[in-house]
Amino acid sequence: MLESYARLTPGAFYLFQADSLGRYSLPAISDQVEAILGYSASELSAKPELVFDRMHPDDRKRVQTDIQHSRCNLSMFHCEYRVKHRLGHWVWLAAHSEPEQLDQEYTLWRGFLYDISIQKQAEQQRLQSDKEARELLDHMMDAVISTDQSGKILSFNRSAQLLLGYSECEAIGQNIALIMPTSHAKRHDSYLEQYQQHQIPKVVGNKRQLEAKHKDGQLIPIELRVSEISDQDGKRFLGVLRDLSAQQQQSKMLQQLQQRDPLTQLPNRQAFLNALADTVRSSHQSPMSYGLVLLDIDAFKQLNDATSHVFCDQVLLELTKRLKQQLGSMQQLARVGGDEFAIIWPLLSTHDTQVLPALCEQAEQILNLLANPIRCQRQGCRLTVSIGICLLSPGMRPDQWLHYAESAVQHAKLRGKNNYQVFTPELAKKQRTEARLALDLRDAVEQQQLELFLQGQFDQAGQLTGAEALLRWHHPEHGLVPPDTFIPLAEESGLIVPIGRWLIEQAGQLLASWHSNPLSQSLQLAINISSRQFSDPSFVSDLLNCLQRYRFNPHLLHLELTESLLIDNASEVADIMMRLNSQGLTFSLDDFGTGYSSLAYLKRLPLQTLKIDRSFVRDLLSNPNDALIARSIVSLAHNLGLSVIAEGVEEQAQLQALTQMGCGCFQGYYFQRPMPVPEFSARYLQHKQYKARSSA
Repeated sequence: MLESYARLTPGAFYLFQADSLGRYSLPAISDQVEAILGYSASELSAKPELVFDRMHPDDRKRVQTDIQHSRCNLSMFHCEYRVKHRLGHWVWLAAHSEPEQLDQEYTLWRGFLYDISIQKQAEQQRLQSDKEARELLDHMMDAVISTDQSGKILSFNRSAQLLLGYSECEAIGQNIALIMPTSHAKRHDSYLEQYQQHQIPKVVGNKRQLEAKHKDGQLIPIELRVSEISDQDGKRFLGVLRDLSAQQQQSKMLQQLQQRDPLTQLPNRQAFLNALADTVRSSHQSPMSYGLVLLDIDAFKQLNDATSHVFCDQVLLELTKRLKQQLGSMQQLARVGGDEFAIIWPLLSTHDTQVLPALCEQAEQILNLLANPIRCQRQGCRLTVSIGICLLSPGMRPDQWLHYAESAVQHAKLRGKNNYQVFTPELAKKQRTEARLALDLRDAVEQQQLELFLQGQFDQAGQLTGAEALLRWHHPEHGLVPPDTFIPLAEESGLIVPIGRWLIEQAGQLLASWHSNPLSQSLQLAINISSRQFSDPSFVSDLLNCLQRYRFNPHLLHLELTESLLIDNASEVADIMMRLNSQGLTFSLDDFGTGYSSLAYLKRLPLQTLKIDRSFVRDLLSNPNDALIARSIVSLAHNLGLSVIAEGVEEQAQLQALTQMGCGCFQGYYFQRPMPVPEFSARYLQHKQYKARSSA
């Protein structure tokens, strides 16, 4: 896009960035700069100080002052200065750019750079000529027209002929109204009369922007400066007309750049906010309803860290393509953040009972758009989004509308991601309740409100092989708070670290008690380790101290890690895993296949088990893709010498299908629902045979 704009102007397009400390960079500059300064665009971008180092000493301070003034006032930057060409001669440059405050620290200028050496040479020559000649040479690139006191044209230079379409013979002797629009021509004589009689400078001495009329009738935007000249022939008027067409075109292009996301070419956040404001204003007279649909890509940072910026750009372009194909011409799509897209959705009905189902159906279709993996650069990834929906209500402000949609997105993320949520007053109340829960969660460990539940893990014969430890919170006011409510709150607040420390302690006690019972000596216990807990400096010592204190068999403690944890810092994670693995602790990879992990991790890391996510097991019998993924995970695990366990098994048919694939261990409601430790012990650990019961 930058190159296409740059070709429209004889100058060089550039992006110049400076921070609050005066450090600067050239993120981009078009190739035309090499014809101006002799340096290529890549050389200047890599070493932007070249421009300042080779700037004329008399100009450097003035340029820096102008930059600072433009930064402080966010005003247009106009400056002329000299820079030494690569070949050693001085080049006069004119820079015109518009600033944008990116944040508190950075300011970005977009603009054009021109070689004005010829004009400057003309100015030097002007000083050696008489007054009229100096004026004409000073503006030799502009249209210069002189008239007598009655407005009759006396001279009409070549630039005027090119600009206005009249030859010199056609123009000289005509009234200056020849090149004026009708409305201005009617006022011109009165302006001139007022100046001659009362010296009221309506035109003379004032720089004005208006329009001139071409010979073919077209109106041309110009800047006009009129001077009065007196000599032996009497008084004359000298008019200098500067064509503003290119400048206005450049301004329009800069405005388009400011309103567009450079990658996807969608409207950016500022343009979208303007569209929201327009929608709110027009909604009062419109018979339609409007919904705001906000999409946030789940775990996009992890994808960026695991792959590359180029790959992620291609993913964003593919997502944009799919969204455009899904949407009609009435929906306004914008990219409002690095991983956020927004849609203004007009709906013909004004009744919520009809509008909301329509929006929810569209949200479902957007989720289905991503059912097939996105493939770029011979790689593929399963992309999911969290969607927030908010209807426009009477009296709602644009920022409030967007805020409500963002709240719905956050609610969708707390509900496990890859889903949509509709903002309602009840949701706002629920979010306030969750905020209160986040505060109460701080007291949960100290006041012994957390309880350990166990869900059994079984082999193909239905024999109990171990269990997964799950947390439950007994809130004194709200009762049993489900983990999908308080675990995300704990993750967000950082409380997951002390909660995880408590869980390790409980696991150690439980394994020690199992060790004393011949029926449970060989049972394994799996506990989930969050990324924040894993990166805590005391994590390793907490585990090793627990192992030393309770002296259980370390091979029986399974630490379940998620793919996102592996992606964040693979080298550091591998070191910690190997250290713990050397002490006998084992690891399983939870939710395998749902994220962005590379197969290289499976080779590098000391894993013992892969866990098939419940999302693949749920639709195993109806979705061939899920069946293929599950079969591939089992095959991959076997080839790498890893065991495999499937979670979320709820039907016998699922169990049979997974068994045929070669899966050796299972977990889910088909076997047993999570239950408190005492109930689990009473059910399974007081008999010689502890198989899954049909009543489960």
